[in-house]
Amino acid sequence: LTYMINSPNSPKSTYGFVLNGSNFRFIKLLAANLPQYALSDELLIDRGNDFPQVLCILKRIATLMV
Repeated sequence: LTYMINSPNSPKSTYGFVLNGSNFRFIKLLAANLPQYALSDELLIDRGNDFPQVLCILKRIATLMV
């Protein structure tokens, strides 16, 4: 969150992706006078259906960045 708050794009929403190799979590930081953040559910690569969901979220974030 510290890196996200200090992002040069701070007027816009900032997205983050935290992983440890098998667990994934997405973070969205809403820029405002009082920054707010939201966390996704923890997604596990070991569970069969979570990896396609992770890829879908990454594709969506990529379209937002253009």
